[in-house]
Amino acid sequence: MELELPHEILSIITSREKPDLKSLKEYITRGHEWLLGRHRSGSSGFETVNGHTLLIDRLLQRLFLDAKNEAVARYSANEERCSIVAIGGYGRGELNPYSDIDVLFLYPSNMNSYLKSLTEGILYHLWDLGLTVGFSTRNTADCVKIARSDLTARTALMDTRLIAGDEALYVEMEEVILKDVIGKGVDGFIRDKVKEFDSRHAKYGSSVYILEPNIKEGEGGLRDIHTALWVSKARFKAGTFRQLMKKGVITPKELRFFERSTEFLFRVRNELHYLSGRKNDQMMFDYQEKIAAFMGFRDIGPHLAVEGFMRGYYIYARNISQFSSMLIKRASAGPGIGGRLLHKMIQRDIGDGFKVFHNSITVTSPSLFEKTPFLLMKAFELPETCPPIKRLHRGAYQEEPPSCGRSIQALK
Repeated sequence: MELELPHEILSIITSREKPDLKSLKEYITRGHEWLLGRHRSGSSGFETVNGHTLLIDRLLQRLFLDAKNEAVARYSANEERCSIVAIGGYGRGELNPYSDIDVLFLYPSNMNSYLKSLTEGILYHLWDLGLTVGFSTRNTADCVKIARSDLTARTALMDTRLIAGDEALYVEMEEVILKDVIGKGVDGFIRDKVKEFDSRHAKYGSSVYILEPNIKEGEGGLRDIHTALWVSKARFKAGTFRQLMKKGVITPKELRFFERSTEFLFRVRNELHYLSGRKNDQMMFDYQEKIAAFMGFRDIGPHLAVEGFMRGYYIYARNISQFSSMLIKRASAGPGIGGRLLHKMIQRDIGDGFKVFHNSITVTSPSLFEKTPFLLMKAFELPETCPPIKRLHRGAYQEEPPSCGRSIQALK
């Protein structure tokens, strides 16, 4: 069932002809309070980001209606089609409590007095409400031009949603961007995103084991997931993990890993925003203990709750880092390759229940170590004896923790 705002909150901006600034502020305040209450009562991280997205969607839809009516009344002779398009994180439907709201005002040709009135009528209200808004006003040709010349803009235009206005205008822009910009330069786009991926990791420490990690930009953070999805959308024409699973690019088990890890980071980031009262992605020591308590971690003897929480964070961050890298490699393998065909082309059997996959060693059966524990030691020797293999894939020894545990016991 899709989340919807309570009637008593939504009616603040829908039950009157044109809500004034006081009513708009009341709507935002009560909406935030409702979502905070749900968050603290245990709602999922996905529900909270979807809820904040919905809160802004309904606000913009109301503001668009009022601004359009006023623009028509003043400049009816210049009336033109226009759309409000969510881009970036807002376009993905992933607004954390104090995330920036990035929107595109899309029109078919040139800016005129009608479009200027419409755009300003919306933006002035958003600024008066104290919201952090990033905006641009462009026609489709402008979007194509900037997408071809600027990697950040090109990436942002891959994550879009129509919020209000002319649907045909939006669909035209989306199709042109995906077909003529992304579709004609897939290999170059992926190379650029991989370079950006590596540079970002270097900037934030090149490790998930940072004492005060940045949970968005650091290694194993949300941006790793976004990068994996961007290159997958370019290569496989699938913009969500579930679509990738349906196309055979990832397995159901990998989907569960992605979803659980993303859910954990969303809940942590939501709580960090609420504790900070602002947009904040740096998990400083002062916040770690409070987030640990919120996430349900408790002191057990000499073991502190915050230590347990950070161990959990590092596990999820490592999962995200490794699986995002894996997905990026699959997207880099070649056009239109998915599912079983992809696996056959980039893996080879090396005997004793092991196989090479993307220059990493993994197992042919998840029960290998349970049946033959001594092979666990061989698994760690193989990267040194079989160049150009670089590492032992995490899935070879951690996808089935109970079996792995029994194997280790048998070796003692």
